[in-house]
Amino acid sequence: MKKTQKLTLVMLLSIFFAVSLYAQRVPDLPAEISGKYYSYINTNRSDDFEGASLNSSKWLRREATNQTNKRITEDPSFIVLSNGTLICKGKDNTAGGIVSKNSMKYGFYMVRWKLSGFSPTRKSSYHPSIWSANCNGYNGPERTCLSGSNWTEIDLIEVTNYGGGARTQADAPCRINGTKINDPAANGSLGEKAIMKSFYDFDIDTDWHIYGLEYNWNYMQVWRYVNGEWLKLGRQVVFNSSSTGSISSIPKVCRSDMFWYIGNLWTGGGDSNEPDVTKLVVDYFRLYQVKSGATFASSFVGPEINELNLNRFKFDPTDAFEYDENMKFSGLSISQGTLRIEGLNYEDAHVLIYSMNGALVYDGYNYFKKGKLSLDVSAYKNGVYVLKIIEPHQTITRKFLIKK
Repeated sequence: MKKTQKLTLVMLLSIFFAVSLYAQRVPDLPAEISGKYYSYINTNRSDDFEGASLNSSKWLRREATNQTNKRITEDPSFIVLSNGTLICKGKDNTAGGIVSKNSMKYGFYMVRWKLSGFSPTRKSSYHPSIWSANCNGYNGPERTCLSGSNWTEIDLIEVTNYGGGARTQADAPCRINGTKINDPAANGSLGEKAIMKSFYDFDIDTDWHIYGLEYNWNYMQVWRYVNGEWLKLGRQVVFNSSSTGSISSIPKVCRSDMFWYIGNLWTGGGDSNEPDVTKLVVDYFRLYQVKSGATFASSFVGPEINELNLNRFKFDPTDAFEYDENMKFSGLSISQGTLRIEGLNYEDAHVLIYSMNGALVYDGYNYFKKGKLSLDVSAYKNGVYVLKIIEPHQTITRKFLIKK
């Protein structure tokens, strides 16, 4: 009897830990939007890469090309499925990738991925990415391009060289009449390329990362899952009714179905000491479709005021600022109507300022030059305010006092 009880306990513990590990690997959708997307995946468009070979009903090899600054091979050794992961290699001045056989559109996309062979202090000749286009190739009966010349390329994860080393970026260049909207030679002043997330180096390592992408008829928003919590990353890109675009908007005529590409790419331009082999490793690619009747508000102003939980702060008016030594943040200062923020280790972030009655008095994306930023608060009334800085792997919240 005791032996049976022990075995039962061991089995229950095993199930518990298995469920816990799965929840860490495949989290639920962000609570804020969970009612707008189905909680189960579209099995025809999603893949956990558990098979011994590529699922031919879902994926094709990316077509080979041997251009001066863009090389892809269809050599099967460059695409490997191992231990439930897809490995896209880059080596010998070429690389491998795959593309979805079927097109897809609105939904919440979730990807678990990691890199090998990249460094934020070393330029690379390789350009791994997870991105979408209106064609999945041009040669062969299974290759097709969608109708229409207005569409949006969504670069969810794009590794490129910036600032002396590898960085990731997420952007969305729209095509009008088949040409990128930010191409002045073709489109005049139609607009800029929309940027969902500027250059970051926090994911240039060998750790696993989980990214999410909301793509619906009102906006696109990148998410990142960190320490058991979904965080919005970068800026929301909205679809507008005009014929022009901007860094945060895209014309509605560019909303489109798409084929998704996962893979590596040789582009050249790497440092002499770069490794011989680079890898993009993907654990899963998942699509959770939009629910019928879902509505979306196309304005991202950060977490609601009740999420700040203001009462948890112990604030002494004689001590204007509070610090947390565990955060990558050194502090604040106010002088002659200017709020100075110092000690941040990224280039831009979403900055919000709330008054203590919950009013949002500042909302902007700001560039931090050498980790520093100055904001004009000279028009603010006397009182206590809450500063919230949202960056890729943490959210920093501080109170500050204005007393004239």
